[in-house]
Amino acid sequence: MNSKRAGHLHQNRHGVFYFRRAIPATISMHFTQREIYRSLRTTSRSNAIMRAQAFGIVTDLLFRKLRAMATNKNDKPIQMDMMMELDFEEGTLKLDVEPHEVEAGKDLITHALKSIGPLLRRGVEPAIAASQPAKLLSAAFGAYLDELENSGDHRPESILDYRGECKQFLQILGDVSVAKLQHEALNECKRKLMRLPPNINKSPQLRDKSIDEILALGLPAQSASTVRKKWSRLQAFFEWAVGQGYADQNYAKGKKPKGSGTSYEKFSDDDMAKLFESPYYANAEYEESFRYWIPLIGAYTGARLEEIAQLHLADIKCDVETGIWYFNITLEIDEATGAESTKNLKNESSVRSCPVHPTLLAAGLHEYVADLRARGYDRLFPELSVDSYGKCGARASEFFTEYRRKCVVGAPSGRSSKVFHSFRHTMNARLQKAAVDQEIRESLIGHTPQSTNVRVYGDSHLLQRLNQELGKLVYGFKIAPFRGSVANETARNKGRGRDAKRAAKGQLASS
Repeated sequence: MNSKRAGHLHQNRHGVFYFRRAIPATISMHFTQREIYRSLRTTSRSNAIMRAQAFGIVTDLLFRKLRAMATNKNDKPIQMDMMMELDFEEGTLKLDVEPHEVEAGKDLITHALKSIGPLLRRGVEPAIAASQPAKLLSAAFGAYLDELENSGDHRPESILDYRGECKQFLQILGDVSVAKLQHEALNECKRKLMRLPPNINKSPQLRDKSIDEILALGLPAQSASTVRKKWSRLQAFFEWAVGQGYADQNYAKGKKPKGSGTSYEKFSDDDMAKLFESPYYANAEYEESFRYWIPLIGAYTGARLEEIAQLHLADIKCDVETGIWYFNITLEIDEATGAESTKNLKNESSVRSCPVHPTLLAAGLHEYVADLRARGYDRLFPELSVDSYGKCGARASEFFTEYRRKCVVGAPSGRSSKVFHSFRHTMNARLQKAAVDQEIRESLIGHTPQSTNVRVYGDSHLLQRLNQELGKLVYGFKIAPFRGSVANETARNKGRGRDAKRAAKGQLASS
């Protein structure tokens, strides 16, 4: 591209390139504007140069024709919308002229289209290919994932999610050139994505099937919120691909499915009775302590499953001033107690102090904690091993899903609107019905506060208020006291052994 063309190239503050060329004074009487200014629809400089060349060809031709027509005196200027209507997808030019200039206008359009033709529609891709080889989707995904991983901005489990989603999009779209993935291909991709069942890469029954074979099974589709999350990540990928010069624009934009996300249902009184008055609880059939405590703590704190599963014994505290027991849900680790395992929280508002409900104390939580401390443990549920990502709630999640189904609560198979997260909605709804202020409910559950009023209280004052309001949470079920501390010691020892092996393996790998 010569220096003259380069002078027509401008980039706005969002990184998008524009073609900008002043109209010569000798033919300015034919225009209603002083310059031609047109978005090149790309943030890639190499793509912008190719497109600027196309506009340069047309404007050169246009200016030559108008100089030749300069002898025609017109009272009304030519309405030069042509350059504003030029579109690489449509391949059309628009020129409004006076009646006596129709033939000249047609001739101008014919010559312009002939000149720019190789760079329109299919012609754009060869022009890009001349400057760099077409990038296959598989290679582009690989480079993108490597960049995400090396950035250090994403947790390892998030990278795993990205890899699974890229694999799924590759299955849907095929391993084609990124430059070929435009409106038609991505519209079809979205239609298929919205019909796919969840976890197709994890299901042994679906793992070896093609996308069309999976769709032909007619299985329940994944949730709209899941589709929107995946599509957002695809948009981010294409934004990156444009910047790399692999695509001319982000064709995934504007296609994200609309509508509200899947809303989890609250547990009814009948559901809660099925879960907590079952023979499983009444007869102490639980072989591991977490199977008794995690659902119960979820019901009376509204905490997320991982927040509960990762609790350290040091996180169950008693306020000296008020004598109130509370869960200290935090990322902090009390190393003085021997605690070592890391913790994860969803966001900043998840850090909170949640009083221990009287029902949990009556069920024997204080005695359970004291027994674990006496046995030398540092975590509330030592039988749950910490995985390589620092999380320990996977087995607890699997257990609750299986247990909920056995109790005939929610869907008996597949995706359900009643899940562990429903405890949060149930607790919030019960407190709202009991006239507990929104700011207090947000503080208890760990939602981002809509009001700053809750911050005016001092720690002890706030804890007293939270404890008082939490006391208004009443369910209709009766819970049998915990009876498994001694019986569950075998499972704890196994968990401790697994953690020791994992720690030893990590030390070996780092040495």
